[in-house]
Amino acid sequence: YATGEGADIDYEKAMSWYVKAAEQGHGDACAGIGLLYREGQGVEKNIETAYGWYLKGMKLEGGAAYYQALMSREDIEKLPADNPTRMFMESSALFTKYENDFSIIFSMEELYPLMSKAAELGDSNAKYELAINILFSRRISYWPKENRQEALDQALDLLKSAHEAGHLGATTDLGLLYLGGRGVEKDYAMCHQYLNIAVEKDIARAIYDLGAMYINGEGVEKDLQRAGKLILHSALLGYERAKVELSFIYWQEGEVVGLEDHAEALTSFDARSSQFD
Repeated sequence: YATGEGADIDYEKAMSWYVKAAEQGHGDACAGIGLLYREGQGVEKNIETAYGWYLKGMKLEGGAAYYQALMSREDIEKLPADNPTRMFMESSALFTKYENDFSIIFSMEELYPLMSKAAELGDSNAKYELAINILFSRRISYWPKENRQEALDQALDLLKSAHEAGHLGATTDLGLLYLGGRGVEKDYAMCHQYLNIAVEKDIARAIYDLGAMYINGEGVEKDLQRAGKLILHSALLGYERAKVELSFIYWQEGEVVGLEDHAEALTSFDARSSQFD
């Protein structure tokens, strides 16, 4: 009822079911209630109340509660400095910020405590976000080789676990890891396997990435016609990078067969490419 998956969106019913589950000790249900209060969906928006529910969910070991608390952290900073909820959350070790702290930290549990806890409790969004943080943290590049490889292995395991839970962002990024050989051996077959799963679900970024492989001939025979059709599909789904890339294909390589019926869209996409000059 909260997301509209399998039923019409009805925030009142969602709240009713969440409350029943929370009363039975379900931590993720507390996270659901907190999110309704954070977004003001079916109830008056109230950040402090939202965090009260996140805290209840965290005490019940709800992975989604840890994840939502972390994702909503900027909301806490909007509360007055002397607000009890803000004071408590900012004093919590779980909310320690490391952006400007170059202490020697060689584990994900220390570097991203709240996200690690949410991932440990099975939240697929947290697993995905933690994996991405591991892969692209500049701090990790300074770690000793053994710690760095351990972190990359952990990121791969997290992405696979999130993928198995149906997280299509993780599916797409797994494909890209195998394409670039980041933390794994480069493997075009595995790249195609993961990207095609996401492509079948109409994930615009995956469709674009597959098209880019056909542009560059990476693991496939170079095919601008197929690339153009894939990237057009991605662009029509709203993926901005695809819109820019498509104009380059069309105007630099000449008219691509199958795209002539979309001349108006291509012209509008071309106007966007100037921002990337």
